[in-house]
Amino acid sequence: MIYQNDTFFGRGSELSILEKCYGSDGFGLVTISGPSGIGKTALLRRFCAGQRAVLFSAMRADPSVNLNALSRAVSKSLYRDVRDLVRFNSMDSALEFIYKMSEKGRLIFVIDNYDDLAASMGPSSEMVRAYLTHIFPRHDIMLILTGSVEFDIPGIKHTSMDLGRLTFSEVCDSFQDYSGDD
Repeated sequence: MIYQNDTFFGRGSELSILEKCYGSDGFGLVTISGPSGIGKTALLRRFCAGQRAVLFSAMRADPSVNLNALSRAVSKSLYRDVRDLVRFNSMDSALEFIYKMSEKGRLIFVIDNYDDLAASMGPSSEMVRAYLTHIFPRHDIMLILTGSVEFDIPGIKHTSMDLGRLTFSEVCDSFQDYSGDD
C-alpha cells in the first residue's frame, strides 16, 4: 500500500477480506503479518476510516508507554481527535473498556504490532491473551492483530493474511498519467 498525494492504491483483495470479516456478526479475529514497512498500518488506517474503530499501535517499550498510547487511541476514536480524554490505570481496565464499547454496537479493535506489545508486557501478556481468547469472543468485536512474523492465537478460528510487496501491475495502475517509459 502506498499513498501518493493522499491517494490509496493496491491491497484491494486484502481490503475485500477485511470487509467480508467485518460483515460477519459476532466476534471475528484477523491476523496480519509482514515485514516492517510493507503497509500493514496503512491498510488498517484505510479499512478503519469512517468505521467505529480503535486503532492502537503498540511499541516494544515499557508497558506504561503502551497503556498511554492505548488511552490516546481510545480517546481519539471516541472523541474525534481529542487524545487525552480517557486515561487507563491498567491494561486490564483498558481491555474491559474496549469490550464494553462493543456492547453498544460492532467495534473494530486493532492491535498493531501485537508481537511488540506481548514482548513488552512479559508475564502480563497472559492477561491480554485471556481477553483475546475468553472475553472478546463473547462480544461483537472484530479484532485485528498485526506483527512482523506470522503468529497464531490457539483455540480461536481466525482469518490470516501475510502481506507481501505490491505487484508491478498494482503500482502501474496508480501511475496512469505516465507513459510506459516514465
